[in-house]
Amino acid sequence: MRAMRGTHGAAAREENGVLRVRNSLTLLTILAFGLAIRVLLPWPAVVTNDGIIPPGGADEFYHLRRIEFSVEQFPAVLEDDPYIGHPDVGEVVWPPLWDLGIAAVARPFGAAGDRGRLEAVVAAVPPLIGIASIFLAFAIARRHFGRRAGWTAAALLAVMPAHYLSSRLAKSDHHVGAMLATTWLLSAGMRWLSVTSTRSAVLPWRMAIELGLALACVLMVWTGALLHVGILLATSVVVLLADRDPQVACARAWSLAIACAVAALAIAPFSLGVTWREYGGFSPLVLSTFHPVFFASGALILAVCGSVWARFDWGRGQRSGFGLALGALGLSAVWLGVPELGNALATGAGWFQESEDFQAQVLELKPMWTAAGVFRVSVPQLLFTHVVMLALPLAGWLAWRAARGAEDSGAWLLVAWSVAFFAASSSQIRFSNELAVPLALLAGFWVQRARSSQRFATVAALSLCAVITAWTVYAGPVRDWVRTSQGEQPLRLGSDERVAALIPFARWLGDHSPVTPGWLDPEATPGYAVLTPWGQGHLVRYYARRPMVQDNFGVYGGRESYEAAERYYGAEREAIALNAARERGVRYVLASPEGSGHGTRYSRRSMTSRLARDRGGVGRGEAGERLEALRHHRLLHEVAWRPGIDEQYPGALDPGVAAYRWFEIVEGARVVGRAAPGSSVQARLVLTNETGQTLRYESAARASADGRYELTLPYPTDEPSGTWRTNGPYTVRTARARASVEVAESAVMHGDTVPGPDLADSPAGNTTPDVSPSRKRTDR
Repeated sequence: MRAMRGTHGAAAREENGVLRVRNSLTLLTILAFGLAIRVLLPWPAVVTNDGIIPPGGADEFYHLRRIEFSVEQFPAVLEDDPYIGHPDVGEVVWPPLWDLGIAAVARPFGAAGDRGRLEAVVAAVPPLIGIASIFLAFAIARRHFGRRAGWTAAALLAVMPAHYLSSRLAKSDHHVGAMLATTWLLSAGMRWLSVTSTRSAVLPWRMAIELGLALACVLMVWTGALLHVGILLATSVVVLLADRDPQVACARAWSLAIACAVAALAIAPFSLGVTWREYGGFSPLVLSTFHPVFFASGALILAVCGSVWARFDWGRGQRSGFGLALGALGLSAVWLGVPELGNALATGAGWFQESEDFQAQVLELKPMWTAAGVFRVSVPQLLFTHVVMLALPLAGWLAWRAARGAEDSGAWLLVAWSVAFFAASSSQIRFSNELAVPLALLAGFWVQRARSSQRFATVAALSLCAVITAWTVYAGPVRDWVRTSQGEQPLRLGSDERVAALIPFARWLGDHSPVTPGWLDPEATPGYAVLTPWGQGHLVRYYARRPMVQDNFGVYGGRESYEAAERYYGAEREAIALNAARERGVRYVLASPEGSGHGTRYSRRSMTSRLARDRGGVGRGEAGERLEALRHHRLLHEVAWRPGIDEQYPGALDPGVAAYRWFEIVEGARVVGRAAPGSSVQARLVLTNETGQTLRYESAARASADGRYELTLPYPTDEPSGTWRTNGPYTVRTARARASVEVAESAVMHGDTVPGPDLADSPAGNTTPDVSPSRKRTDR
């Protein structure tokens, strides 16, 4: 008998071992597949001969700047940046953990002083973070629902476009870090809530510590995760107030108090006593004294509740009444004691109401289900597969089972999480990251709890949804591999094409403009600034290493700079534009059809049109009237660019004139000479670049009553202007005489006076009748 038992025991152990190996291989296969598509699919478009090109890059470029700073100055973090909102010093509102953590990883790989290696390390981080969050989702689903649920959640998340787009190669925005941190918070919260007995609620203090660390960590990656913290704490309080067992309720209150205390202690070194110029010292929008006080207050209230409940034999209603009254008293005290809190909360709510004009320009703040007031299902289905249509029914089913006791209390947090972020992502598409994980967990729950007879059909339906979406979303990257194998360039669309065009364009400015101090020294003062549309600021700053007037931070990078940018691009007189530019210390301007990126429709007289359409030369107004050439702007470099459908700004010019152009603001050489009183004096110059393009500049002035004329000319003839070279001197002429004049670079830069030719009606040897073919064409 003992021999038979030993035989059966060995067989069972062997079977369990085989099962564990099979389960492990299944999970590893899912994770490997998820990692492969995040690295390999975007590879042709991201890894190029010119370096790493982040996909759809915006905030990624400022993260690169900040990571580079921390790599070079470790463990310092860039918090006040003279390259933001020039000439002011901008405050970096992002928490430090994401950038500092990547810098710590990059340093051992020799990233210090090697920008190429730094970019390669940073590019590798998002796919690894994405796989870690997939593993966490698997662990959550397996712990609370079962093995099949874990596999389903991991597999769906591995191919879900919303998750892929946030964690693909080189997508180093902090939102991928926030996705991992919030998934950890969800895991810790569900695990903590699933504890049911009095003994297990008190003894595993490690659960409370883990929950507290997760609460602090998620805010140190993204302060916007205060929404996640609020959902978790609100759900936890509701569960402990609803518990019928007074001992379990007391134990939960004490355990949650420990978690809040740990969170307060963990976040205090990074936030306590911090004061912001824009937000003050008690704002939930940025790391400030608000956060440790918030957690410490919660810990105190929960500890008092736990102590009082333990001393009195109260029923559930009495415990709930006391807890709610104490909480309301604490909130009232904070509200009355900190007047600035109301303004901060109103500002935060503005992100959901688009109360700022700037917010109306941010694509990620647009709703997911509608476009221009028209209902659409294509975007949600492409982001989440067709399973998104079942998000609310599955959450309702899970809540029903939790209410019946068929699921542990952790299910309530998943229900609240899913409903809240379904609503949030419906309001603003930026929350799609936050919906991806709970949606995958709901799908896993569906497969695990489906009847055996329906399970195959359920899995088949999920697989079909995944295949349809994968075919739609991933076909483009696959085609890029085919194009690359044939020696062609990847087919980039919209913002990806914009980024690929802008990176060498920004590098060109960095190579052809005076170096500014302060790139790695926030105490230094840069000598001048660069003005760009707000959506290109982060990219140009990183690759050109020059200070920006405005950037992707919008009004939060400096309201005065943001408004000055629009005054410049919308100005209909060069003098007004120059005042706005000089006020902010601008030397170089990026001209493109979108102007400032946040303006209204630009007229033909606007600086946006004069630079982007007329290239700084002679133009025509709406009525066909002549617009004289600009006198203090010279074109340096340009690159052709046609914006994609997602790059159209409300004030943009006709895309047919689209190009990126660098202009330099100069004093202009003052050419002074004599001509017949009242005569029109014209100066013309022809320039060409290395591609053979021609730029014709023409400026005109009228001689005064005493026969004196003055022309302000922005191009020198002795040196190139960026990529443009002159074909000779300026031709200066009147209706009856013509001559030439050379202009030095120093005169253009400093506004020096240059003696002009004498064009008065006289037999002077330097004048000849003007019978040039170009003059005849002009007359016609």
